[in-house]
Amino acid sequence: MGCCATNNMHVQGNEDKEIKTDEKISTNIPEDNKEVKADEKGFTNTPPDNKEIIEELQNAQVDNKLITTDERGIRHYPFEELIKEFNLADKDKSGSLNVDETIALMIKLGVKLDDTQKSEVEKLITIADENSTKKLEFYEFKQFMYAVLNSPLKATVTFLFYVYDKDESGTIQQAELFRILKKAGSKATEQQVKEHMKHQMKTDSNCVDIPTLKELLIYLEIQ
Repeated sequence: MGCCATNNMHVQGNEDKEIKTDEKISTNIPEDNKEVKADEKGFTNTPPDNKEIIEELQNAQVDNKLITTDERGIRHYPFEELIKEFNLADKDKSGSLNVDETIALMIKLGVKLDDTQKSEVEKLITIADENSTKKLEFYEFKQFMYAVLNSPLKATVTFLFYVYDKDESGTIQQAELFRILKKAGSKATEQQVKEHMKHQMKTDSNCVDIPTLKELLIYLEIQ
């Protein structure tokens, strides 16, 4: 859940459930940076001189004129448009979409998918599927598409960040941050992360954005 909301698309309910996935989330840290040694707390002793050290993957390619981009560069689908298209795609009126229906609707909404990406989408659906039904209900689909718009079509911490950013504010709370770091393989405790943010990153804010998350990944020992 974000903590600096700037729009009226906040979703109530199911915000504190842990998103489950059987696969480790990729951090996209280049192999040559994984040789950096970490201390007993799980932090490296080498400060990040270059914030671009984490490899950037290209965001999903989407062609839809209804998409808006806010002042932070975050992309959004119109809420009403998503509801309409979701209901049309839900042929059996079950209130949820299976993998094939989700992929078909993604393509209809302008997401460009090749065969490799279609197989990756199944993993991403698992991440967004909070109640582990292998289907997406509307509010799960809404978060799924928000993450698709703003991150690569890969099971990365960036994708997971946007799944947790329920109010589409571009921020999450520290509670969600710790869940993401755990899924990424961090061995650091919550207290160690908080101390590192306060003393090394000079912030004790409860709001965490993408740059803060990526800077933490540079310091954390994540294999």
